[in-house]
Amino acid sequence: MKTAALTIFLLLMAGVFPAKAQPENAASEVERSRRMRDESFRRANETPLTGADFSKFKGLEYFAVNAGFIVKARLEKTADTQIFMLPTSTGTARKYFKYGVLTFEIDGRSFSLNAYQSEAAAKKGTYLFVPFRDLTNGAETYGAGRYLDIRIPAGAEVTVDFNFAFNPSCAYGNEQFSCALPPKENFLQIEIKAGEKAFQSAAGKQ
Repeated sequence: MKTAALTIFLLLMAGVFPAKAQPENAASEVERSRRMRDESFRRANETPLTGADFSKFKGLEYFAVNAGFIVKARLEKTADTQIFMLPTSTGTARKYFKYGVLTFEIDGRSFSLNAYQSEAAAKKGTYLFVPFRDLTNGAETYGAGRYLDIRIPAGAEVTVDFNFAFNPSCAYGNEQFSCALPPKENFLQIEIKAGEKAFQSAAGKQ
């Protein structure tokens, strides 16, 4: 299952676009990433699905691509790298480094999200891990929140595309996973109707 987590992580890396990317290009990249993610879920050595969820899998469910959730954010890097212990779904805590804070606007409202790196990612210095919650959780999206993986920008500005938001592996009923939970600082008081929706188990569809 470590292979599945790594594959999903790499697939979602396509979620950062150059500042001049056009909406139609962004939508095309989102759809391509979603197809690849679905394909990985169909491979027995990569999927987090089990039992009937795997055998009856027809694809994950997503919101329609929404350009309103592609935002320009300012990344304020943490002056001194801080160790941050993120709680997990199994009750333990996992060590991350707080890399910085992303600030952005949606519909004229200002928001911020803490961005982290795991110990392994900190050594490579390429991507940021952004776990978040929003007001769709528990209804349209997974109750414990979702993730974004964002490439570290060369400067202070970065594109954050919530259309690439994806569920942690724990969202699919597989108890062997332990997933980091978004901290309270990353609870957005807005509905982020973009990205992956809540997974509907095959048992629940009967």
